[in-house]
Amino acid sequence: MKMNKLYIGLLALLLVGTACTKQENKPAQNTEPPVSSPSGIQPPATAPSGNNTPVTPPANNADASKPDSGKTDPAPVEAPKGAKEQPIATKEQLDSVDFGMTYDEVSKKMGQIGKLTSESKDDSGMNVFQTYQYKTKDGQNMNVTFRNGKVLNKSG
Repeated sequence: MKMNKLYIGLLALLLVGTACTKQENKPAQNTEPPVSSPSGIQPPATAPSGNNTPVTPPANNADASKPDSGKTDPAPVEAPKGAKEQPIATKEQLDSVDFGMTYDEVSKKMGQIGKLTSESKDDSGMNVFQTYQYKTKDGQNMNVTFRNGKVLNKSG
């Protein structure tokens, strides 16, 4: 009796599993106008097959025209190794660095990339942080911190 229940349970799992993974390669065609609720919030779109499965729209229209390459995250930007010693830079050079600049853009503004003083990842491993250090002629330190290859912070 227990064996029959086990077989039935496994068969049910197998059927549910195959039903969940079965996909059709038909393009989505939505001929119905969008329906809004009284609150003004749009309900999720459903698949055209009528099975009421929510369809996630692309993040933006540019993504809709690109074929799915199988990658979910862009390739990480490799951080430069940095100078062996802290390069000398001016406060004016640091002031010309804007948030969101790349390593190359900062190198051009500062004269070269600074000395890499720290490198870390957040708990998820998705965000990589690097801090590059410069010094002024009078010996003060200036720092430029990058997150995923873009300027996040500057100080000095």
